[in-house]
Amino acid sequence: MKNERLDSDAKREVMERFESNLTELILDIHRREEFIANPSDVKFCAYCPFRVPCGNL
Repeated sequence: MKNERLDSDAKREVMERFESNLTELILDIHRREEFIANPSDVKFCAYCPFRVPCGNL
């Protein structure tokens, strides 16, 4: 399967969908009353990208 170049309209559509999906994901994280963490797993938490909303800094 070859990578085909997207024209500018297709790129714009992809970026708009990405932005919309990313926004929904972030809003979902912030709407939660609790952020379930597993602080007992120090090795996992050290590399977790959700340490800030989790509060396990």
